[in-house]
Amino acid sequence: MDDIEKTVTELKWEKFKMGVKTRFEKVKVWCTDHKEILMVVVPAVISGGVELSKAAIKAKDHKEDRELEDRRLKSVYDRSAGMYLETTRPLSNDDYRRLQQRKRDGMTTGEALDDMGLLK
Repeated sequence: MDDIEKTVTELKWEKFKMGVKTRFEKVKVWCTDHKEILMVVVPAVISGGVELSKAAIKAKDHKEDRELEDRRLKSVYDRSAGMYLETTRPLSNDDYRRLQQRKRDGMTTGEALDDMGLLK
């Protein structure tokens, strides 16, 4: 049984290799027959691919920058804890004023944010 399966697998592999060689030869012949078309099309395709990759990289970088800015706007540094605390939304000027007032009253930044319902 093993020898039969091995032989069948080898035959399938040989058939696959012959198919690849045949397709490669067809492509090679077509390329030699159509050099003029390739001289125009290949540079256009390559430059289009380069432009698409540049646009994708730029979009990815822009998305990362927006996420970083959003994270920065939604965080407040707590000196007593020595870390940034994440809030549910960016703080308004009024929120900052109330936060400073509560800190003057003796609360830590984390306690004040939690009391204000802004701590995530």
